[in-house]
Amino acid sequence: MTTGRFASHGAWVLGLALAAVSASAEGPPPASEDSEETRPQRGIFYPGAAFLFQMDEVTVVYPAAPRELLELHRWSAERRAQFLERHHGVRARVRADDAVSPEELRGNLLLLGWNNRLLGTEQAPRPFERTAQGFHFLGRWEGDPTADLLLYHRSPYNPEKFLVFWSRIDPERDRLMVLPRVGSDWAILRDFRVVRQGMFVPGRAWPPQRDPLSESDAMLDIGQALARRASHTTDHYVVYYDPQLTQPAELREIVERREAAFARAVQFLGGPPPTRRLQLYVYGDADTKQRETGVPEPAHSLPSRREIHALENFARSPSPHEEIHVLAYFRYGPCVLTTLYEGLALAADGMLGGVALDLRAAVLAERGAFPELPQLLDEEQARGLASEVRATAAGVFVAWLRGWVDEGAFGRAYRLWRGDVANLGRELGKPPEAIASAFRAHLQGLVAHHGRELRALDHEAEAQQRLLAGDYAGVARALEKVVELKPEDPQALFNLASALMRTREYARAEALFRRILELPLDDSRAYFASFTHYQLGRLYDVQGRREAALVEYRKVLELPDRHDAHRLAREAIARPVTQEELE
Repeated sequence: MTTGRFASHGAWVLGLALAAVSASAEGPPPASEDSEETRPQRGIFYPGAAFLFQMDEVTVVYPAAPRELLELHRWSAERRAQFLERHHGVRARVRADDAVSPEELRGNLLLLGWNNRLLGTEQAPRPFERTAQGFHFLGRWEGDPTADLLLYHRSPYNPEKFLVFWSRIDPERDRLMVLPRVGSDWAILRDFRVVRQGMFVPGRAWPPQRDPLSESDAMLDIGQALARRASHTTDHYVVYYDPQLTQPAELREIVERREAAFARAVQFLGGPPPTRRLQLYVYGDADTKQRETGVPEPAHSLPSRREIHALENFARSPSPHEEIHVLAYFRYGPCVLTTLYEGLALAADGMLGGVALDLRAAVLAERGAFPELPQLLDEEQARGLASEVRATAAGVFVAWLRGWVDEGAFGRAYRLWRGDVANLGRELGKPPEAIASAFRAHLQGLVAHHGRELRALDHEAEAQQRLLAGDYAGVARALEKVVELKPEDPQALFNLASALMRTREYARAEALFRRILELPLDDSRAYFASFTHYQLGRLYDVQGRREAALVEYRKVLELPDRHDAHRLAREAIARPVTQEELE
């Protein structure tokens, strides 16, 4: 979650999940419209329910009747209030539905939860009736009991203010969509996708009246998409896919990679895996995934339902990221703090953008840029961090925590509701100062351990500056220092050899490329073989050794196609590379 979700995985969606929709009748913001009852249509600037994010202030109200999950509901309301304040500048206060003052009742209201008691009063009769099979909404039936309702209208408690109702209180889905942003007066959502929506007839009367001329229904498209899907069952998955987009060979690769990822996730977490299969939904492209799920990230999960939704290219990756989310739910329970939720999956990966998390953390710590624990644990403060900083810090913190405490204590931390060090300390049975001190010591240890890599990064930065200035000899000198520090690193060798090609030191460049081909390259670095043969071909081409160049290009075609290497090789076979093209 993905967004975005951490960009490389799409599971951490820290921005607002947009259910961006339009209706056939929109108009100016109703807050400035005095003759609304007489206006037959909305204008082009009418914001619909998205007006919530333009309000000056709002009272967020959660259901607090007997038998309600009060802690969950209060926490959910607080998160939404913090989100509105910190990211949209809306002043927000939180109240239980039996503790709203008369003054607050006459202001803007955001009512959460189907059972909110501010709906169902004499002033505000409920505009819906919910059953175990679905709900009736102003004469319309929704037959999915898991669907949610959003509506926006003049408040029945004060028609000069506005009421927004959002039925969902679900930390698992709230992580991906704190609040929906919808440009119509009402919408029905299934998870993160708007399936039906429409407008109300302009007016101040409650309950509002649906405008049948300004409604849309996406259920036909959803039904057609479902009808196109086939399923394939493996040991641990039921894979749902479109056979017109995912060919049999691709499906086999997906199955192999996911089963391997499942095994890695089980090994990382320990303990028995769920006995029921995971549901894997594969999408051919990003547009299809967003259209069918409402989530733009490459992959996302719904752990309690054992669901993973992923683009085909992500489904073919070896990462156990999404499997970790699902299996951790059944091992530890639900996780509501994104730092812990995503951090555990990143700890299993151990990498971000091809770079080890520990090394990324050492760079941040050395520069004094590693976030403090209170900032990292607070859900909304974490949203303000740069995505790579956030991901690095989360993964390194969770990896450290798993090694610092026993399994039972980690499970309690993973289920933590409120993100602060004091609450974490209570769950772990340790003073907050001891937690922060121990983690700082861990970061200092990473800086010391990665001293050589940190110096190498400084030299690489120098090489980048030289490259921008066109000083290729200076680039080569800086990269030689990198190779001295990391003599067996294929990236360092490749960079230096490529720089030497530009300074026409062909013999030295060839020797470095040959060294790369002698290195043991694991799967994550196997692409260096393809691109080293490609660069050798270019090296021979600029020396006029065309036959030797063709041999290298053809070796590229014999290897798996990684990062478009085959296309580059075919182009080089068709036309020799010149020295001018290296400059």
